[in-house]
Amino acid sequence: MFYLLFFFYLGLGCFFIVKNSFIKNSQLAASNILALFLLKIAAGVFFGYTLLHVYPGNDAWALNAYGNQEYQLLTAHPGTFFTDIFKSNYGEHYGSLFSSTNSYWNDLKLNILIKVVAILNIFSRGNYYINSLFFNFFCFFGHIALYRIFIKIYPGKKWLIIAGCFLLPSTLFFSSGMDKDCIIFGLIGMLCYCLYFSLENGFNLKKNIGIFLSIFFLFLLRNYIVVIMILPAVAWIINKKYHQKIARTFIVTFVFSILVLVLIQLTIPAFSPLKIVVNKQRDFFTLPIANTQLDTDTLLPQLQSFLSASPKAFNNAFIQPYPFQYSSSFLNIASFEIICYFFLFFAMLFYKNKSLQKDPFISFSIVFAILMLLFIGFIVPNAGSIVRYRSIYLPLLIIPLLCSIKFNDWSKKD
Repeated sequence: MFYLLFFFYLGLGCFFIVKNSFIKNSQLAASNILALFLLKIAAGVFFGYTLLHVYPGNDAWALNAYGNQEYQLLTAHPGTFFTDIFKSNYGEHYGSLFSSTNSYWNDLKLNILIKVVAILNIFSRGNYYINSLFFNFFCFFGHIALYRIFIKIYPGKKWLIIAGCFLLPSTLFFSSGMDKDCIIFGLIGMLCYCLYFSLENGFNLKKNIGIFLSIFFLFLLRNYIVVIMILPAVAWIINKKYHQKIARTFIVTFVFSILVLVLIQLTIPAFSPLKIVVNKQRDFFTLPIANTQLDTDTLLPQLQSFLSASPKAFNNAFIQPYPFQYSSSFLNIASFEIICYFFLFFAMLFYKNKSLQKDPFISFSIVFAILMLLFIGFIVPNAGSIVRYRSIYLPLLIIPLLCSIKFNDWSKKD
């Protein structure tokens, strides 16, 4: 029965994506769209099968199990199902908005997904792989959204953009699971799309709603993403509005922000934003030591502490895991993937296409991704989790890198 249901919904999904105007406007051929969609669904099935048989006790299958339990509540007490999400598990105490422990707000991100899975179970009958198909159907729109932005900036780079949007190994794998990363990737893609084309063509009701909903759900699922996105987004918007030099706009925005941060640190130390990062790292340190545990500097809510910890955070976020450092085949594949990206980076330095149009979105994309990876390097103390967390930001770095390499000159010199 589940096989029939899976292929029935898969057929419906294939029919819908080739007919959907948002996807059709990407100008990708229907055969390309179907191939990429089926690849993503296959990656989702592989993700689920691998976690079930190699990593028992994982978040994705646990989410599906919680969703099945919540489905029983939905069918027996629908009123309670829709109202208990507003109740705190800590009595009258709701906890800090950015805390990872004893906080209603931290629990909310999982509770939202559990409710979503419970509703999906009406159609999937609780089957993990069918629920994964629904998750990936949404996430596919995020891939298409990024593709539509980058093909507008880099016309004629179709296959390079497809590679960066859809085919990066760790991104394809981790954004295809039935978990937060899948949804967050889709939300980031849609937010970038709505903001980019609003700045290009003017804001309208549909895009305003898209921006609001993307920010709202991103904040609920991982609030620090929205906080980190603010600075590069402000610089992007300022540059687009006032047509200043891109580098100058971003530098001035960040210098001003650092000065404001120092002023807050000196005048209102209890409100220091750096404490949010320190507390996030502390919460990770309370978890059991993993097999892929990394040496991570303990942070203090001071700029000097963050500056001294930056080299190690950069190493952990951008370079780890080292080749054959761990016995895990997944981490060795991730290590090889990172080596390939560094190879492309050095190739870009020698074979850079200087004729490409400069667009402030590219600066936003790169700066936002770098900030997110540094944040991950600061707070996450194990290589396995870092590979997962950074995967959904890699397209924002790798697509501009791929499109900046002058491959014709490269081949001629070879």
